Amino acid sequence: MSSPSSEQEQFIGNDKHLKVLRQASLAHNASLWHDFMATMGPRFRADLRGADLQGFWLVGFRLVGAHLDNANLSEADLTGADLSHASLHGARLQNATLTNTKLSPTKVKVVASRVETPMDETQRGRSRLEKLEKSAQALLKDRGQQQEALRAQQARVRAKNSPVPFQSEPQDREN
Repeated sequence: MSSPSSEQEQFIGNDKHLKVLRQASLAHNASLWHDFMATMGPRFRADLRGADLQGFWLVGFRLVGAHLDNANLSEADLTGADLSHASLHGARLQNATLTNTKLSPTKVKVVASRVETPMDETQRGRSRLEKLEKSAQALLKDRGQQQEALRAQQARVRAKNSPVPFQSEPQDREN
């Protein structure tokens, strides 16, 4: 059924399914996968258990009912993919793009304590930007205060070093 390779040590699924999926992903062509599925018949369910699919381009792929248990889908782009009725027990999805991905009803066992969405990333970016803005404002304020102190010190030095016009004491004039 399958032969483990160094890249696919955990893979216990169907080699042909993985090969065709990899080719379609590399070609950025979901139709290659869909055509293969059509030749397999209406009850076809991809067996990709334990597959290393990290970074795969799976945009718009139909993986309905796929067996993806223990698969590594980290950093995969699953935008618009259909994973309805798929089994994802133990699958890794860190930094995977799941925008408009159909996951219902999918068998998923959440292992991670936190699932991140693109919105989380946007919020973190905004938070970092706000912190940088505050830091920049504080630096500008400090710089403004330093420049003001320097101008005051320069004015004192100029005042101290400037010659005082000679003033003679008023003499009593006697007429």
